[in-house]
Amino acid sequence: MAGSIAALLSARAEGAAWAQTAAPPSQQPTTTPSTQKPKPAPKKPDPPDEVVIRLPKSVYQTLPGAVVGDIEPELELSPSDVQSYGVSTVTDLLDELAPQTRSDRGRGGDSPVILLNGRRISGFNEIRDIPVEAILRVDILPEEVSLKYGYTADQRVVNIVLRPRFRALTGEAAGGILHLINSGPATLDGTGQQSRNGQPAMKPFWEITEAEVKKCLAATTWHPSITEYFPGGGWSTRFLTRGGMPVTMCRLNLIKGLGPVLQIAEGHTVDLPEKVHDTLDQRTNPTWPTTWFAPILTGHGAFRDVYSVMNNWGANHGAISYGHIGADLISLAAMLRIPVYMHNVANDRIFRPSTWAAFGTQCLESADYRACANFGPLYA
Repeated sequence: MAGSIAALLSARAEGAAWAQTAAPPSQQPTTTPSTQKPKPAPKKPDPPDEVVIRLPKSVYQTLPGAVVGDIEPELELSPSDVQSYGVSTVTDLLDELAPQTRSDRGRGGDSPVILLNGRRISGFNEIRDIPVEAILRVDILPEEVSLKYGYTADQRVVNIVLRPRFRALTGEAAGGILHLINSGPATLDGTGQQSRNGQPAMKPFWEITEAEVKKCLAATTWHPSITEYFPGGGWSTRFLTRGGMPVTMCRLNLIKGLGPVLQIAEGHTVDLPEKVHDTLDQRTNPTWPTTWFAPILTGHGAFRDVYSVMNNWGANHGAISYGHIGADLISLAAMLRIPVYMHNVANDRIFRPSTWAAFGTQCLESADYRACANFGPLYA
């Protein structure tokens, strides 16, 4: 890289020298100069500070996501304009644009009509979590446009045009996800086909209904295990875990000279678009069960980002439980004198014996190690 830069600078210097030597030398005048002063050259006007280019109506109508009709926007925002507001979602952006989108007609103060790619939306929930990085253009149009979409003429129109191929993780998966797979059979509860209060769940066996049993089976296909992992054969269960479940992943590592130590990661299962899931699933082994897991990030330590979670995990396996039970596992580990060296459970949810404070109150993780070593294990 340094050599390339040096060569570039050298070439630019030689080019400049060549340009100077190639210019014809100035010649001395052979006649007596005139006593008349030369007329000053006309002063060039200063360049404008900003060049505004207005698109003709015929051009605007051909833009992707343009509204119906030939009415031009009063304000057009480019991606850089949108980014300058320093917001992350469409909801926040519309709040910032409120002064420009408020109408003075009729009663005034009404919210604007929101269009997505030049079309009506089913409700605000359809767009509220769209990241601003997905926006190609925002058009703010006058009240007359609202009539063309069946609204009254006392509301301005905001048309949000998205990039055609933008993909992003949002909601609980916005910080990233982990691809949890098992190289063989896994419990069918992991399909998420059971439900509690209308939401996907994993329930104790005595609460599972016959209908839920059939749903779990219907969501699973069975495949011969690959001999690379299972020389004796067997079957692999293939399913995709439903998103929307609060889950806790844990792992007990056995360290020589230290003994058992526990890791905990609370998070949620998430759904991916079918095409995205299929593409990623084919990169490993599509006969294995898949769970897309979004750990809850804290912004520091092993949970500062998703990569750090996986990088600090003991190995590439863990046990998944329904619900956020990390606090219960920490209390149980303290009772058994098993230190916990990685978790994302809030401190106000954690209960350990009060004597743990004698081993330190600032770094609770280190205090946990000292307390467990001092009192000795209560496990066989």
